[in-house]
Amino acid sequence: MDDGSFWGQKYGWFRDCENINYFQNDIPRYCTNTSNFAANVYNDKFLYNNNGHGEGVENYFTLSFEYRFEYCEDEVWFAHAVPYTYSDMQRSVAGMMTPENSKIMRTEILCKTLSGLPVPLMTITQDV
Repeated sequence: MDDGSFWGQKYGWFRDCENINYFQNDIPRYCTNTSNFAANVYNDKFLYNNNGHGEGVENYFTLSFEYRFEYCEDEVWFAHAVPYTYSDMQRSVAGMMTPENSKIMRTEILCKTLSGLPVPLMTITQDV
């Protein structure tokens, strides 16, 4: 049972791992099963369009790290990068909408997400 001692300490997203390694491993990124030709074609398209530079085309990569869990039954999530949330996006858009920027920028609602959140469309051009 959690003793609640984590409250008020590390909360939210933070980097707290050691011995972080990201390297190409020996697992091939292509299908060797020729009976499933469609999978081979799909995988090749994915691989060669993945980054445009041919990096890592032949093998997958491995991400490894060490983390020390501090509290019993604590809920810990790991992410390759800090997530960019909808709230982060709203703050960014609001921060860009200054009186000075209003001469070259406007926002409107492009559509709504499946959950009903508005998706902003930003137009940046001369003389809005």
